[in-house]
Amino acid sequence: MKDVLKSIREIEENIEEVLNKYEIKEENERALEEYKKLEKDLTSLSINDSEQECFKEYNRVLAYLYMREGNILRILGNAEEAIKVQKLEIEAARNSEDEITLARSLFSSAVQNISSGNIKEGTLLLEEALQEFNKGNSTDHKQGAGWIWIIRADIMNAEIIEANHEEIVETCNKAIELLNL
Repeated sequence: MKDVLKSIREIEENIEEVLNKYEIKEENERALEEYKKLEKDLTSLSINDSEQECFKEYNRVLAYLYMREGNILRILGNAEEAIKVQKLEIEAARNSEDEITLARSLFSSAVQNISSGNIKEGTLLLEEALQEFNKGNSTDHKQGAGWIWIIRADIMNAEIIEANHEEIVETCNKAIELLNL
């Protein structure tokens, strides 16, 4: 089990390397290619769901990997494939039983859906993500909730969802309150 956990953590480090080496530099096709290789490495590990620590860690890293892949697919204009990957991401996040991982996955999928015109699905996912972020008091919880309020204000201001001026200002103030850590 220790060897498997070590392999999972090494793959997570490799995801960070790809993020910094390619994705941040907008070398999107190369980043996606590298993420797909890491996905193959990760999914080829022998994970026994009876070994809970290993199973949860595997799913946490898998969700993060799918999040990165979905982001690249969205940037490359492949919204349909991005949404498919993000459904896998949410499933892995739920299996990880980590509320921050789940909240981030829901948030990522919400943004993907909203940008693809699936407003109703996106706003429902945004609400679910906010509920997850509101479960804790850590900096990650507060920042996640704050970013949701920013996205809400943005889609209100863009008239994607109906809101009056006062509601937009109130939403912005809520984001500022949460992000003023």
